[in-house]
Amino acid sequence: MWFQEFSIAIPRQPDLTYLLHKVVTPGGSDFYLLTHYITSAPNFEHILLVKSVSPIPTSGVPTSSWPMRVTFQGYKDVFGEKLKESSAYTAHGEVLSSSGTTSTNVKFNIYTGVEIYAGTDDGYSSYAENCPIAPPHPQARGLCP
Repeated sequence: MWFQEFSIAIPRQPDLTYLLHKVVTPGGSDFYLLTHYITSAPNFEHILLVKSVSPIPTSGVPTSSWPMRVTFQGYKDVFGEKLKESSAYTAHGEVLSSSGTTSTNVKFNIYTGVEIYAGTDDGYSSYAENCPIAPPHPQARGLCP
């Protein structure tokens, strides 16, 4: 779930931070998942299903097209303190007004479900695939010398 190019110049978040995604399905069995919010390298990837969100923030985000950034205060943004499966946490998020001009901080509870993926990254993801072979083989901006 990549949405921006990473930069070593961007500082890591002081608190453990994830993106809360609402996944809308054709059958109406919508669900939520969490992906670790990565701002710079090195960092870690982590994806979890969510069993429940209570109370569900009702204005602005999360929507099916844009996730909500949520923080878990008291936890450092490091792999060793990532969220655990089947555990309850208090989250802090920011919801936008329906006009999108103002925001409000909200506090809610998240109960995590199954962990889908967890892995660490040294900041050189796919180096072996993207760098040794010259173009037209794909070259990652900012990755290859």
